[in-house]
Amino acid sequence: MKVKLISHTPNPEAVCARAAKGDTDIRPSHRITEYDEGGWEGILKFCIQHGHHGVLEHASFTFSIEGVSRACSHQLVRHRIATFDQQSQRYVDFTSLLDPGSTSYDAALAGLMQAFRETGDLPADPDPVRTVEAYFVFPPTIRRKPDTARSLARTYAKAVDEYAALVKSGVPPEDARFVFPGGMKTNLTATLNYRAIYDIAAERLCTRAQWEIRVLFSLMKREIRQASPFLGERLQPKCIHLGYCNEAKRAWATCQLMPHMSTVLGGGAAGGSPPAAPAAAPAAPAPVAR
Repeated sequence: MKVKLISHTPNPEAVCARAAKGDTDIRPSHRITEYDEGGWEGILKFCIQHGHHGVLEHASFTFSIEGVSRACSHQLVRHRIATFDQQSQRYVDFTSLLDPGSTSYDAALAGLMQAFRETGDLPADPDPVRTVEAYFVFPPTIRRKPDTARSLARTYAKAVDEYAALVKSGVPPEDARFVFPGGMKTNLTATLNYRAIYDIAAERLCTRAQWEIRVLFSLMKREIRQASPFLGERLQPKCIHLGYCNEAKRAWATCQLMPHMSTVLGGGAAGGSPPAAPAAAPAAPAPVAR
């Protein structure tokens, strides 16, 4: 996976600071110029600490994302406060990888697929897993074991073979793509405002998130940190912002980066002991006869 920040709001901290200052200043934001050369740390820290996150929406970041699985991209696009463009399996004909006359021809993949068709299995050399993982994602739990990695590579190769056969028979790529698994790699362009990144990172940098999208947001954080150390460093898992973990205790036990909410907020919180029942209200006095 590769992530590259390809565009962002110039001087993003100053833009957000102008917006924040403009809320309580008689001047319009274009006349609030005192943050152009710095000095915005105080007002932005105040806004973030006190939950005034709307001002963070004025800074946006555009990323090129390469080589994530379709499974990961499906998780990513659930965060709808963003703009996405994704590599189309409808218009991209992946048989070009096997065509010697194509500029995208991959001789290693073509050789592997030829051997797979002839023998029904993957060749021993060159390493079939290394060849296949140029186009498909191997989860670490599978990749670290040679037998499971080879098994998944074989499954991926079968999908490529079936896709190529369908396209050759006249099936359009937009229909042949149905044989591709969720592990196939894809590329995206994503534009998000900083508030969206801040909120999504709080969930996706948590150890409860799946490994791939956690890596993705770690790389996005790295890219933002290079453009703005101040904004980059504030992308943290939600427990850092809250001061406690609000996941179930079983999940918290696998991480324990911060104390569990039940020890901070008391019993009954996310897997803690239920709170004691409130004391019964005193009985209403009997009416007095008059």
